[in-house]
Amino acid sequence: MITAAEVAPADRAAFAQAVRSLQAQMGIDVLLEESPGDVIPLPAGHEARLRPAGKFGKLGVYHFDPYSVAFRLIARGDEPDYHAVIAFLRHGWLTVDEMNALLADRLPQFTNETIQQDPAEFRRKLKGLLQMWRATQPHASEVAG
Repeated sequence: MITAAEVAPADRAAFAQAVRSLQAQMGIDVLLEESPGDVIPLPAGHEARLRPAGKFGKLGVYHFDPYSVAFRLIARGDEPDYHAVIAFLRHGWLTVDEMNALLADRLPQFTNETIQQDPAEFRRKLKGLLQMWRATQPHASEVAG
């Protein structure tokens, strides 16, 4: 697996064009400018949580670890970001219990430098997201734990 940052400078334009083509074929948004690892400390085991998106010729395409993406979206904290994380939860790509377990390991490593905000602000954003998630659940206390 390679990320956009790992592509040789001479190949970046071709790589970006290939990604735009895949984006159009698959009907998904792709961010080439940033990896969650550029903004937050990635949770342990993130490589094993890649989700296959499909094969295009010899090219295998994967969704990045949904937990890392979710933590990045929570750190950014816009309402559309929260809705994306809730969609991940709804689709079963994330569980609240696993998010909490991974964050128990990662939160002590969050600093103003690693997530570009006060770690307490991240905790407030996470709490708000979980409140939104629970409000969408028919049996919230049973589902969200």
